[in-house]
Amino acid sequence: MATVFISHASADTDVALRVERWLTDAGHAVLLDRSVQSGIGLGDDWRLRIEAWLRAADAMVCLVTAAYVASQWGVYEIAAARTQGCLVLPLVVEPGVRHPQLETLQHTALADPADERVRETVLAPCGDSTTRAASAGPTADHRSPASRPSTATGEGCSAAAPPM
Repeated sequence: MATVFISHASADTDVALRVERWLTDAGHAVLLDRSVQSGIGLGDDWRLRIEAWLRAADAMVCLVTAAYVASQWGVYEIAAARTQGCLVLPLVVEPGVRHPQLETLQHTALADPADERVRETVLAPCGDSTTRAASAGPTADHRSPASRPSTATGEGCSAAAPPM
C-alpha cells in the first residue's frame, strides 16, 4: 500500500482526520500532522517533520479550502510533491474554491462526507484493493503509488523548503 501525506490548513483538521481514517482503514500509511496516533507532538520541530514526510510520501491528498489556498505551507507542499512526481489528489472541501497550483489536476468534491463514492475516488489512485485503480487514470509517472520506489529507498515527494 501507499504512504499518503495529507496537506491541509489547520482549520480543516476535522476533514483531515476523516480522510486519514479512510486511508488507514484501507491499509495505507498516513502522514498527518494532527494525527492522534502518529502526528507531530508537543515540542517536535514541525518543519523538519513535514519535510521528512514529503520525502517519504507516494501520494498527497490536498484538502482545498479558502484557508488552504491562503496557506504558505500549502503552496510549498504542493510544489514539493509535484516537483518529485508525487501523485497529487485535490479534494475540494469548499465548493467553488480552487488552488492556483492545482488548476490542471482533476479534482473531486467532498460535498457529502458520508458519500462513499468520494471515499472510493480518493482511495483508487492510492492502490486500494477494494476499488478499481484503473478508473482514476494514470499518475504522473504512469505507475500507482504501490509500484513506485518504496520509501526505504529515500524516494518520494521531496524538495528543499522555501526560505522563511
